[in-house]
Amino acid sequence: MFGVFTVGLQILDPTAHAQVTNSLGQAYTIVDLGILPGGPNDSSALAINNAGQVVGQSFVSAPSYYKSFVWDAINGISDLGVLSGDNTTVAASINNNGQVVGYCGDGTYGDFQAAQWNSASGLQPLGYGALAGYPYFAALAINDGGAITYINWNYYGPPSAAYLLLGAIETPIGGLYPGAYTWPYALNNSNEVVGASYNASQTIGQAFLWTSSQGVNGLGFLPGYTNSIAKAINDAHQVVGYCNNSGGGQSSFIWTSETGMTALDCSIGSNSCANGISPDGIVVGYNQIGGTNHAVAWPPGQNAVDLNTLVTNLSGWINLTEANAMNSSGLVVGDGIRTNGVRHGFILYPTTVPLTVNIKTFAGIIISNALPGSTVVIQATSNLAATNWVTLTNVMIPSQQYIFIDYNSPFNPSRFYRVFTKQ
Repeated sequence: MFGVFTVGLQILDPTAHAQVTNSLGQAYTIVDLGILPGGPNDSSALAINNAGQVVGQSFVSAPSYYKSFVWDAINGISDLGVLSGDNTTVAASINNNGQVVGYCGDGTYGDFQAAQWNSASGLQPLGYGALAGYPYFAALAINDGGAITYINWNYYGPPSAAYLLLGAIETPIGGLYPGAYTWPYALNNSNEVVGASYNASQTIGQAFLWTSSQGVNGLGFLPGYTNSIAKAINDAHQVVGYCNNSGGGQSSFIWTSETGMTALDCSIGSNSCANGISPDGIVVGYNQIGGTNHAVAWPPGQNAVDLNTLVTNLSGWINLTEANAMNSSGLVVGDGIRTNGVRHGFILYPTTVPLTVNIKTFAGIIISNALPGSTVVIQATSNLAATNWVTLTNVMIPSQQYIFIDYNSPFNPSRFYRVFTKQ
């Protein structure tokens, strides 16, 4: 007995093939941030926010000074300027509101003042925190709530004093050693501060984490290393940095409260440094490969990846030497060497690799009015006069309507079907 059926065509979901190397982009497109008009011919990108705004600096060797810039994809590179009486500006950090902090000076260690910048007000003195006897006053980091870390320091005199500034409230961070020099390099949006604290003779330095509830706590050292520096912390409370020793060895680390300090993979080279960490835990920095620094990234739980190998348009560059930060969209900033031998800042954009999509038309057989629980036979042939129909399947019908898809139909363009109840 033949059941009632119809034969139709149905487009199934297309099959897509895309090999993902890791949690980084499969590939990146590089954009040269350029140089400041009329300024020095080098540049280095230090930080990026989630809007894609980049801050960095350029160095002039004679006379020795820095110029800092902000860059975005619409306006390109712009000079942040200098405070009155100064010739040097260092932009250290930018938050997601486009606020920049850093410091200005006269190019010597004797006189620096903390500064802040935004597009509306331009470059202004920080206005808080300068202490008598501490001529070196530098802002090092700012978070989305406007909290700022800064340091007062006398290059020739008393130890440094590190603070967290929130509004008009200045909170001392302290240190790990008597007479400590403490550098608060970074903070997250929970106002957790990380950096390095040195003893009075600056022979020992240790990475630290400061919180308002627990104060300053040392993060320790990797085995075989005697110094550690924390350089970045994200909102997941993951801390990254590096350890070194007197023998010249250097190894990057990641620290969490659950695992403590653990080494990041260094299998593609030797000495490494972790400079930044994205919101989702991708670490960026550099690794020495063949004696040369290479910009690298460490996806969570994976080995280091040389970013040079993922850039599709690297013509014009000798090598990307250092990655300094990654934002929530996966954009990476750092610096590299152009073919003319000059250092330039870069931004890497993840490339959307075209998927290989195969769209095929399959025959769909809809069996209606069948008795649930009955077994039907589905057969096919390419010649209606043939007697040797090929059985595709025997199937028990679960309901009054059943759909069978012939996945071999694209390879058999002339195909006829019949369905009957198995006796």
